[in-house]
Amino acid sequence: MESRTALLGLLTRAVAATEARAPLTLRLCLAFSELTHSQGGAISMGFASAERVTLSATNEAARRIEELQDVLREGPSLDASRTGEAVGGLTRAEQTRRWPMLSENLRSLDGQLVLHSYPMRPESTVLGVLTVHQSEDLGVRLPVGEAQFLADAVGIAMLGELDADAILEATFGDHTWHDQDAIATATGMVIAQLRISPADALAVLRAHAYAHDTTLVRVSEQVLARTMDFRAGNDEASR
Repeated sequence: MESRTALLGLLTRAVAATEARAPLTLRLCLAFSELTHSQGGAISMGFASAERVTLSATNEAARRIEELQDVLREGPSLDASRTGEAVGGLTRAEQTRRWPMLSENLRSLDGQLVLHSYPMRPESTVLGVLTVHQSEDLGVRLPVGEAQFLADAVGIAMLGELDADAILEATFGDHTWHDQDAIATATGMVIAQLRISPADALAVLRAHAYAHDTTLVRVSEQVLARTMDFRAGNDEASR
């Protein structure tokens, strides 16, 4: 089992390796798909038909899978959203029994596809769902618990993308001037280390704070003290 620190380090570097100009949601989705050894994935928000939207999809197959679930009203993404639990690890035969209409339509894409969905629960409530697809003979190589942890971390990182005003308030609202300066300086150091945007750098810091059940200020102080250096892969955070 990978530690939370190691997993988050993998996610950080996978995001940093994506196209910097692409939307953060797409970059996070690409990174998650890579780490789960999937052929593609999508991030969806909402459960009701009128509210559900696909924020990003790594390829046309992933987009089509989300569209089919919207139309047919069945599938792992909808189940994960309803229950707040990961849905996956099923064989094609098990998928057919559970989602017969979706499975029938999946044959037009690739008859061998199996789907896995993970609710993003950064603050105990379901923010959205990450769904990945892959060939049946491949299998998700990360244990469910590790994939779910990464999905929750993606949710934390996405919060800034979804509501800039809210994230700014959550980041700086209750902090002293000294704390704000530490966060801003640490963000700048992460930008230099990974050559990513300010929004991405702050998302990385927030995700690490979440992973270690600590504060954004504490993680920022570790970056300033150079005990955490993402560039070198030395992202071990002291508790």
